[in-house]
Amino acid sequence: MQIKINPSIIVIWSINCVLWMSIAIQQIWIPYMSAYQDSYTSIKSDNFNWTIAPIAYVPNYQNAINADKLKTFDQYNITDFIPTPKYDTLLLENTSLTNKDVFMQKYIYITPYMGSYRMNYKEFDGSHLWVDIRAPIGTPVLSIANWVVIRTIDGDSTWAKHIVIRHDNVPYNGKIVTLYSVYTHLSEIVIWEWLKVRKWDFIGRVGMSWIATTPHLHFQIETSDAPSHPYWPYTSKDAKNAGVNWFDAINIGLGKENALKYSIHPLKFIQNESVSITKNTKQPIIASITTIIDNQNCNRIFSDVPKQSSLWKFLYPLTERYCIYNEKWDFSPKTQISKKEALMVLMKYLNIEPRSWDISPMLDVQVSDNLHWYLLKALQLWIIEWVYFQPDNTITRGEMIDLLMKLSRKSDNISNTSLVIYTDIPKDYPHIQNINNYAKVIHAKWGRFYPTNIITRQELIKILSTFEAYR
Repeated sequence: MQIKINPSIIVIWSINCVLWMSIAIQQIWIPYMSAYQDSYTSIKSDNFNWTIAPIAYVPNYQNAINADKLKTFDQYNITDFIPTPKYDTLLLENTSLTNKDVFMQKYIYITPYMGSYRMNYKEFDGSHLWVDIRAPIGTPVLSIANWVVIRTIDGDSTWAKHIVIRHDNVPYNGKIVTLYSVYTHLSEIVIWEWLKVRKWDFIGRVGMSWIATTPHLHFQIETSDAPSHPYWPYTSKDAKNAGVNWFDAINIGLGKENALKYSIHPLKFIQNESVSITKNTKQPIIASITTIIDNQNCNRIFSDVPKQSSLWKFLYPLTERYCIYNEKWDFSPKTQISKKEALMVLMKYLNIEPRSWDISPMLDVQVSDNLHWYLLKALQLWIIEWVYFQPDNTITRGEMIDLLMKLSRKSDNISNTSLVIYTDIPKDYPHIQNINNYAKVIHAKWGRFYPTNIITRQELIKILSTFEAYR
């Protein structure tokens, strides 16, 4: 017997399904996402506090052995490097063949702002709206100011590996504006989209991706009203209509009016707004060449984390920047972590140095255990209690967040413990105050937190990535 179904019932059933899916998204999926906070679209950068150069040190190219284009950053000695000379248009246009400063300018600043490819080093000779800075492959590229990353591209048919970063509330020409910086031809990117980065942060490495004749950083700064980020002043069609190829279009100044309209001189902006590296500077000296080279030791490509996986985009930048898990080759993402691992990773992440005493602080931790030094510091900070630590015990999400907030001093922001942000946390839960503080830090709206779930390594990395974006 054939059963006939009334079309109106099908319509009603379909509407109910849509409604059910809508409710599920709002009540289950969105709250779950809010607990982990994978999307950072509402983030604003820290206040503008001046700038630094994107490349702090370059080899002294006056030494002929340093001019080898095939030599990578880690193949140089520390003594080979000098602070990157300031961009100087007078030196660039100087025709002297013997002046050492002129030689360095022309060797480092391959193509000037609004220049051409005629190798005459003259500004406004073309429509080249960026500055090319020569440096060895692998040279660390630094964030020039406090920014929010809006785009990272691993390379495609039209652009090299590149980063686009937005900076809010910049005082420029008597106004408060938003600017965008672009770093391209990279060999490696160590940050991800919607990450809040700060001045001096390591964001990538110099390379030759896409079309480049020598290792260099393509660096430009665009205005907020540019039609795209990154911005290019003409299209392939424009070049064809002008009867030139893509690169010759630069030499004839194609799109020059637009280039001037939507970009600013990147190095003059930095040099006008920069903070000098002096003995009295209060900024962290990431630009120390020793520190930069030492950071090479933090580079880990874990054999069991695929490079294009979602975990990799969180794990690799944290490992690179803070040297967490730098001693491992297999990450084992699903491994439940112990209290010992949690404390040591969080202190590394927060740059809290272990303390050197001779007395063992805990009855269940030997002095020979590396954990011993971390516990001493945690005790000094009143983060943990004396006598027993139980280092091999697993740790829950609630305990992890409590420890993170205490170590980061975010727990000093006392929140209202009666405030309901995560619906699955009882009001008498022992760590509710710091969980609420954490929710406020990451701008979580509402959802579930799963406080008693045991933390795995991949979940810890996700928590730190979320916290990193907002702290």
